[in-house]
Amino acid sequence: MMPESKEYAARKWTGEDVTNILANPIYAGVGPFPAIVSDETWVKGFIKLMGEKGVRQALTLMLKQLRESIPSQ
Repeated sequence: MMPESKEYAARKWTGEDVTNILANPIYAGVGPFPAIVSDETWVKGFIKLMGEKGVRQALTLMLKQLRESIPSQ
């Protein structure tokens, strides 16, 4: 999950920032979060990420992003 701070917003995005966004389905409205991209757009980005990083690494990153974004009870 991306931290929400003025310092973070003011800095340049890195490749890791973009990768984390592509791997995080909360941007498509998973959990208590509103969708900011369509399912189709998110899936296309994630497919591209899988092609670049490999399926195992992309899925591992997605699981990490979900765990960080959606607190456990």
